[in-house]
Amino acid sequence: MKKLILFTIVAVFSVISADAQIAKMTSVYTNTQTDCKAEEKSEGDEVPFICKEVGGFRLRIIPAGAQAETLEVVNKQGETVASLGNVGYGYTSSKRMLEWRMANGKPFAVIIRIFTYDEQKALDAGDNPYLPKYKTGEKLLVRGLTGYSQIDFEVDGKDKTANVKAQNLADSNFQ
Repeated sequence: MKKLILFTIVAVFSVISADAQIAKMTSVYTNTQTDCKAEEKSEGDEVPFICKEVGGFRLRIIPAGAQAETLEVVNKQGETVASLGNVGYGYTSSKRMLEWRMANGKPFAVIIRIFTYDEQKALDAGDNPYLPKYKTGEKLLVRGLTGYSQIDFEVDGKDKTANVKAQNLADSNFQ
């Protein structure tokens, strides 16, 4: 009898594990130039932009002073579920794409390519670190959405296979 119970438990967990492993992974993209519009409700002088919804989530672009924008993913209630940090002003109006990694049609992570800056050099000069003259390269941010906080990676943008590496990091950490 104990062997039958043990066998049944092992079989059930095997089926559950197999279902998780065979999730169909796909991508949906948000174009920051064409899929976003100014938010109607905003406080202050700077008007944030909100992008089209993907599976209950949206990209929100918030002006952060004269030289930067803050990128974040928000849920339907407007709560931030993933912070993508600051980028130089105008970054999102230059044909940038946010990739939504989907498992069986539901988003679980995002990938975005952002600039890197020599922030120390800018601070030493008493300057804004997000100016084009401080740009040093690019990186891909891989961030998990609600329930997937274990997905938190960066991939060097100089790598020719950076996009595939970012997707693999997201997918291999989907649980």
